[in-house]
Amino acid sequence: MQLQDEETWDDVGGLINVTPLVDVVFQLLLFFMLTTTFQHKELEQLGVELPQASAGTSEQAPGLVIEVHRDGRLSLSGRTVTDAELRFRLQERAKADKQTAVTIRGDAQAMHQAIVGVMDACASAGLTQLAVGTLESKAAGKAPGG
Repeated sequence: MQLQDEETWDDVGGLINVTPLVDVVFQLLLFFMLTTTFQHKELEQLGVELPQASAGTSEQAPGLVIEVHRDGRLSLSGRTVTDAELRFRLQERAKADKQTAVTIRGDAQAMHQAIVGVMDACASAGLTQLAVGTLESKAAGKAPGG
């Protein structure tokens, strides 16, 4: 027996419109697809071929990004700089915030000395939050150098 005062499911408006939810999910998917594409395009435009590593984290720390090209050129946040200009900019940044994170992305064919020189410039400026940019290895179990 049904009472007259009882509300039914249709009276309450029990239908949920999922169209806005689908729109939001689509927008998020589109956003992440585009940002991932731009990160890879940035590396291609700079001409930096990052080395591969099977271990590590994929965190992107905010801060400075320094690229070391295979011919020894240096780029700071996408702009080519000299060694002296890099040291000056690092010192300026350290004055503002000594905890600034610095990501060094060296080409796989770059001279090790050039990358060490960048690390030395960071240390001289007082920046100690350093990270090395790599790409995830396609053969995670492969031994280094082979």
